[in-house]
Amino acid sequence: MRVLFVDAYAACKGPIAEALFRRYADPKHKVFSVGLAGIVKEGDNVPALVCRVMEQIDINMEPYYSRPFKPELLKGLDLAVSLLGPTELWKPEDLARKRLLANGAEEKQYRLTSYELPGDKSLPVAHVTAVRDRLNHYVRQLTSFCGLERNA
Repeated sequence: MRVLFVDAYAACKGPIAEALFRRYADPKHKVFSVGLAGIVKEGDNVPALVCRVMEQIDINMEPYYSRPFKPELLKGLDLAVSLLGPTELWKPEDLARKRLLANGAEEKQYRLTSYELPGDKSLPVAHVTAVRDRLNHYVRQLTSFCGLERNA
């Protein structure tokens, strides 16, 4: 299965979710994260604060970097997970449509759970830790719900 985590900037929540997915999911499943805002440069490093917070749970964020959304990423995609406001599961074809719509005005589909994850600019350690912990819970739930966990 190919899974995509969609964030606004691909600097905090997306890379955290991607790293957690790699921890909990069977390695045969492919995962990556992107930002929809169109302001990230491909290859930007994950912020140092995020790296420190992830080190607390023994995850090295060095291999993770920002990626902007590109339509070709949808090829072969099985599941897109929105981290923009309420967390949702999208069909891949919905992602291209959502890129063009303001504030997700259309009907939501494939809701698994609704974690309100706050933004990630200029945040204190406690805030990033809280985001990490909520994503940790969510990604574990996602891998279990979809039958993607290691040794499943």
